[in-house]
Amino acid sequence: MIVRLIPLDEAGTEALLAVAVAQAEPAEVMPRVEGEEGWTDAAKSAFREFYRAHASAMYVIDVRGETAGMIRLTPTGPGTAETGMWLGRAMRSKGVGVDALRTLLAIAADAGIDAVHAETTPDNTAAIHALARCGAVLTTTPTAVTGELRTAR
Repeated sequence: MIVRLIPLDEAGTEALLAVAVAQAEPAEVMPRVEGEEGWTDAAKSAFREFYRAHASAMYVIDVRGETAGMIRLTPTGPGTAETGMWLGRAMRSKGVGVDALRTLLAIAADAGIDAVHAETTPDNTAAIHALARCGAVLTTTPTAVTGELRTAR
């Protein structure tokens, strides 16, 4: 599989929005928006606002020229960062998340980051699997699973 991470720009934001509307629920890809459920005009505007505000930490996950989802690398301190990602339904359970996370860890190492933290819910088995496949040390509580990843730096 060929996964590329492309720094988020305006065209990438619009491509991500198209994938999100077609293949994800708003709560899977951004903070909750008050009002009606689903992809309302307000939800689409909130998506654009949120992604524009955080673009410097986000990458479009590209699989052979197709937008698959988003992954982020948010610095949290000297040598540390946090990551999170989402994939459109068409790209789930295909190894895309593992490949994207491995690629992100290489970017993190090149940026001088030694440790990357991730958090998910215990029912998100795909994310837990991806973290484990990338060598994360996992800690599980009744409400969260955290993964601590080391870069190859």
